[in-house]
Amino acid sequence: LLSGKEKELLKKLKAKMALHSTDLAFEKAAKVRDQIEVLGKLQASQIIDKGHARERDVIGLYEGESKSSIMVFFVRDGNLLNKESYFLEHQKQEDQGSILKAFIEQFYVSRQPGREIIIPLKLDEAEAASLEETLSALRGSRVRVLHPLKGEKKKLMELADSNAYEKYRQKEEVDS
Repeated sequence: LLSGKEKELLKKLKAKMALHSTDLAFEKAAKVRDQIEVLGKLQASQIIDKGHARERDVIGLYEGESKSSIMVFFVRDGNLLNKESYFLEHQKQEDQGSILKAFIEQFYVSRQPGREIIIPLKLDEAEAASLEETLSALRGSRVRVLHPLKGEKKKLMELADSNAYEKYRQKEEVDS
């Protein structure tokens, strides 16, 4: 799926479903149908502005009382290639902007940033410029830090935020 062979996989699943139906194995056919639906949803989420999303990292954030959940999506050539989640301990009522900025600065020390970094908060101009300068130096070319207000980038950012919340919720359930 991640290597771009989703059409081939979809074709095989449809053939398998048809075979199960012909054999009157309706429960097996229903399971394959469910797999086809999941694949369709994944395909929809992977079509991310193919014309412009060459290298884009999308950061989602959910802040709890003393811990935050961060989700990072790695979009390359318009496809969501990978996602990683992190949990950060912090002081109660610590500013979200400082949590996010500190995470980004540490996170990209060991990896190359995408050309665009989409973040869930609007940083003040000086912070954003400083962050762009740091990331651009690490990358060796210009990096833009964006907080979108509309469009596909905003939807992608909201999806990352939602995933960060779900990871936080799951961790809270496990820890309690």
